[in-house]
Amino acid sequence: MTALLAAVAASGLALAPVGASAAPAKPGTAASFQMSRASLPAGEHYACPTPTRPGENECQAIYVTAKSGAALPAATVLGAAYGPNDLRNAYRLTSASRRKGRGVTIAIVDAYRDPNAGSDLAVYRQHFGLPRCTRSSGCLKIVNQNGNARRLPRANADWAGEESLDLDTVSAICPHCHILLVESNNSGTLSMGIAERTAARRARFVSNSWNSPTFTGESHFNRYFNHPGHVIAFAAGDHGYGTGLLQGAQYPSALPFVTTVGGTSLRHVASRGRAWTETVWNDLSINEGATNSGCTRFARPSWQRAVTRKLRHCRNRVENDVAASADPQFGIAVYDSYGQSGWLQFGGTSEATPIITSMWALAGRPGAHAYPVSYLYRHPRKFYDVRLGNDGRCRVRWICHAERGFDAPTGLGTPLGLGGLRK
Repeated sequence: MTALLAAVAASGLALAPVGASAAPAKPGTAASFQMSRASLPAGEHYACPTPTRPGENECQAIYVTAKSGAALPAATVLGAAYGPNDLRNAYRLTSASRRKGRGVTIAIVDAYRDPNAGSDLAVYRQHFGLPRCTRSSGCLKIVNQNGNARRLPRANADWAGEESLDLDTVSAICPHCHILLVESNNSGTLSMGIAERTAARRARFVSNSWNSPTFTGESHFNRYFNHPGHVIAFAAGDHGYGTGLLQGAQYPSALPFVTTVGGTSLRHVASRGRAWTETVWNDLSINEGATNSGCTRFARPSWQRAVTRKLRHCRNRVENDVAASADPQFGIAVYDSYGQSGWLQFGGTSEATPIITSMWALAGRPGAHAYPVSYLYRHPRKFYDVRLGNDGRCRVRWICHAERGFDAPTGLGTPLGLGGLRK
C-alpha cells in the first residue's frame, strides 16, 4: 500500500482523506463533449445510452436480439445462452459455488431504479434452481445512494437491464451470498461515487459495471473509489482500443487501486487441458464491440511492475488486470421484464465484472489494509493465459493483442478456480 501511495503522489493522483467532502469537478461544457462509441453488429444493442456530458457514466451491458431487432424467443435464449452451471464449469467453481458464500454480502452499484429487480431475480433463480433471495428474507437489499431503502430513485428501463444482468450473474456464481443493490440518483460520477461509498461501508465486495470517458476534474472523485480492504471491481468498457479519449482507458476503471475487468469470448471448445477456450472479445471488426484496454495516465502500482517489466512502452498503470466472459454472442441468460420481454442474452464487460467480484467473494475476505487487486499478481499461474485475439489496432502489440503472459486486453488472464484471488 505504501508503494502505491508513493507512486500515486508522484503522478498527481489526488487521494482525499476518508470522510473529507468532495469538491465538485469542473469539467468542460456539455456542448464541447463528444464521445466516440463503437458500432455493434446487427442484433446487438447497448443497454444504456451514450453519455452526453463529461462525468456521465454508461453501463457496459450489451444484449442480443434477432438481426431484425425483434426479441429472441425465450426458448432460444435459454437453449443457447450460458446459465450458472456453464459459468461454474468454465471457471472451476462447481464445488465452491455450492459450498461457499454464506454470510457474505456482494454490493452492486448502478444508476436509477429497476422496479422489477426483486421479482425478476426471483424468476431467474427459480428457473435455474437457485435458493431464493428476497427482500423479505433479508438476502436482497435495495437502497438509494445514501443507503435509504424507502426513497429509491426514479425508474429507468435502460439501466434496469444492467441491474438484472448484475443480480443474475452474482446469483449464478455465488448463490448463497447476500446481495446489496445500491441505486444512485443518476448516472453522474458524483451520485455514483456517493453510492460507491455507501456500498463499501456495507460490503467488502463491490461490483461496478459502468464507467465514463476520462474528463477534466475527474480526480476530485478519486476518494469515492479508494477503499483498502475491499474488492472494488470495474468493467473495462465495451468499445475496444482506440475509441476512448485515452486509447481505451476509462474512469474510474483506470484508477490504480481498483480491479479492472476485461472481456473474453468464452466457447465450449477444448483448449490446453481445459474444456473451454477463451480469446479476447472482439467482433472481428476494428469498430465493433470489444473489450477496452490501454495505457493509463496514472502511475503504475508496484504489483504491476513485476509482470510488465518487459513492457517499456507503457510506464504507467496498465488496464486491465483480469478478464472473464463478455462476448454477447456467447452471452448469458438474464431475466429483465422492465422495458424488456423477459429472457434475454447479455454480454459486455458488465457480465465479466460481477463474475470476478463474485469469485472473489467465494475466495474469502481480503486483508484490512490491502488493495486486493495486488493479490492477482502473486499467482499468475492460477489463470488461464488468453493468447489469441485483439481489441483493435495499436503500434505496441501487447496493448491491444493477447500474448503469452500478461497483456492489456485480458491482464493476467481468466481465473481457474479461486487460487489466483486469494491473499
